[in-house]
Amino acid sequence: MIRRITFLLLCLFLMHSTHANKGRTTAVKIGFITEQSGSKLLQLLTPETLEELKRLNASVKISIQDLSVDKAEAVKVLQQNNIPVTAWILFPSSMQYWINADNLYSEQETSHIIQRYRDFQRWTSKHNLKWERIAFSITPYDSDRKVASSSTLNQTKVIWKRLLKNNAQEKANQLMAPIYQLIKQDGYAIDAFASPYELLAQDVASEGWHNLNHTFTVENARSIPLFFNHFTNNEQRTVALHVVYAQDHPAIAIGSLNNSKPLSEYKNRSPLSLASIHQHFHYAREMNKEVWIYGLKGAVQKNLLSRIDPFESAHHQRLDQDLAKRVNREGSNAKLIFQMMHYPKLILALLVIYLLLIGLSIRKGFLIYRSR
Repeated sequence: MIRRITFLLLCLFLMHSTHANKGRTTAVKIGFITEQSGSKLLQLLTPETLEELKRLNASVKISIQDLSVDKAEAVKVLQQNNIPVTAWILFPSSMQYWINADNLYSEQETSHIIQRYRDFQRWTSKHNLKWERIAFSITPYDSDRKVASSSTLNQTKVIWKRLLKNNAQEKANQLMAPIYQLIKQDGYAIDAFASPYELLAQDVASEGWHNLNHTFTVENARSIPLFFNHFTNNEQRTVALHVVYAQDHPAIAIGSLNNSKPLSEYKNRSPLSLASIHQHFHYAREMNKEVWIYGLKGAVQKNLLSRIDPFESAHHQRLDQDLAKRVNREGSNAKLIFQMMHYPKLILALLVIYLLLIGLSIRKGFLIYRSR
């Protein structure tokens, strides 16, 4: 009798356990990205924050724009708690942080990027730090904002000059080759944050996009599509971008929880909501993607770490299929433009021929008019 009762109780427990965990068998792998300075990062890493990061089984990408003692201490705190850490290599603030084909090299014929990585190596060795991976973020040079706000004539001149004369990818390959070798010797894999346009340009092997904005493809890197939500106020569009562009990549960066844009005081128009995060999780789980969330600071300040559920999938808004189709169509059109940009001399020749034909047509019309 006692055995029978015990057996029944055990069955009830197993049924309850199975029901409670239904739909929660697979957790999304989560990472947080932070650009905080060493001292501010140490302040964020309270025992409560560390416990929540461990509960989420989360990794952390730390920006390496300052090689300070405090930053090293923050890395050690994470490592002591068995939280994997990736080094996000940036330039110091005096060089505007972001890496591109323009600022890899200085006018004094010295390689900024080699010096930067060697400084990072020495700092890592001095503090006995261990890294999961190395990450780069490639963005256009800051001065392009001035070009974008200039006259149409000036913009046209800059565009054609770059398309016809520059070779950003070849230049970057030459300057980055020693870094790739050093990273390989150190035993690290590489992550590269990439915008959707960068990924499209890679798909069609077009150098035109790189030449135009002086970005480049990081060789032998895991590309992470970057869908920062401050690019658009429409969270559903960001989700659609995620679903359309992330299929061929093992990880995605879905947006920012901070109230300002990375390493700037510019306002983030639409910080990620908890509901949006869980919606991204739903599709990331379907496609078996690792999810990176920018803004560890925002997550802590808004008390979101304890509310983020890596198993969440039950409550999500259905993807707008029309929006997804529109995003896919926009991507196809962009690919076509990038393919055309790959042959700027041909485009220029066709343009000249077109203008000549227009000129001849006007001249013919003028001669006919005079003959009357």
